[in-house]
Amino acid sequence: MPAKKKPAIKTTIMVPSTTKSKPGSVDVPIDKAEGSIPKATPRFHWTELDIPFQCPSSDCTHAVPSDLPLSVTTLFHDWSQAIYDHGRTAIEVLRLETHICLEVAYLCIVDRARRFAKDHGFADVNLPAVPERILRWEKDILLLVSDKHHRDSCFSWMNLLDELKMANSSLEALEKGKSVPSEIAEQVRPG
Repeated sequence: MPAKKKPAIKTTIMVPSTTKSKPGSVDVPIDKAEGSIPKATPRFHWTELDIPFQCPSSDCTHAVPSDLPLSVTTLFHDWSQAIYDHGRTAIEVLRLETHICLEVAYLCIVDRARRFAKDHGFADVNLPAVPERILRWEKDILLLVSDKHHRDSCFSWMNLLDELKMANSSLEALEKGKSVPSEIAEQVRPG
């Protein structure tokens, strides 16, 4: 004879009614009682590993650098939170994407400038000392600017004029920042 299976016992904690017992009152399971904690709903969870490899803006292809400042990391957190709270197309999400895009673009420009400086030996230049060094030359510079005789006797000035003539440019174009010959731009070094 096959053994009969015992029915499974379901345990339910009953909360007695807070009102005086009335005929027909029923005890309520604890998960449905007033003031009970609702079942856990999914919460927002974010880590730095959730930062995408590419800028989240749809028109941008910049790679997101790995060593982000805290302010940009916070922007990515806020962006993810906004997507969770409002959806992917909410105006808050788009605003944060634009802000992130600008910050990532700035970081890319700074990174490119640092690599350029390192490749050309500028990484060792003490940039905070440059203004002090220029101020020491202030009298000489003012003399060159104000006195044509001193300008004409200065080798660097005469060399600049010769370079401009060979490059089919002029001082006026140089002053306006137009048609600066690449040879001159390559020779300019800070400090």
